[in-house]
This record gives sequence, C-alpha cells and structure tokens, in this order.
Amino acid sequence: MASKTAVKTQRIVKPLGKLWGRSVQEMVTKAALTQARFEVRSGKHAGKDEVEVVIPVTIHMVFPRKGKSVAADGGLRCNCTFHEDSSGSVCICVGPGAADCDCVPVVV
Repeated sequence: MASKTAVKTQRIVKPLGKLWGRSVQEMVTKAALTQARFEVRSGKHAGKDEVEVVIPVTIHMVFPRKGKSVAADGGLRCNCTFHEDSSGSVCICVGPGAADCDCVPVVV
C-alpha cells in the first residue's frame, strides 16, 4: 500500500446469504484487477509478463452463543478489501453490517 494516509471508503450494505464466500472471492478479484491495472499504468511492472499484487482483506464474522460455547454456524457481518488507484487508498466493505465495519487492515 502507498504511504498516503487518506483512505477513500465505500460501504455497501446488502445481504450476502449463505453463499457469502462467492461475494468475498468476487470482491478480492475485482480489487486485485484494479490494483494490477493501476500498477501497470504507473510503470511499476514495466517489461514483466505477469503482475502480482497483494490485496489485504478483513472479514468480520458473527457466531451465535449457546451458553458457554459458540455455535459453528457463523455468518459474515462484512468483508473489506483494500487497493490503490489514482485517487489513493481505497477500502470497500460489503455485507449486512457494512455500515458499521472498520476499514482498517488488521495485523495479527
């Protein structure tokens, strides 16, 4: 990611259902393609046959509690992807709880 501190944020609140993995895959692919095109336009990969990019992803999940245990049937609250474009850093969050998701990559 660039050293710019400002991050453009887009939050898209929508249900994702049980097939939320497909939505995450589509978001990552779209962000990666945008990042790769930006890097090629900026001359970063001049003369190379392939463009490899890294796309940070943050996934917020919610699991119901059953007494002292946690149920295994968790659901996605939101998914956030990050990429660079001509406007700077961009974070896009999608999911039923996207309005409240943090657009901050988490390092564990």
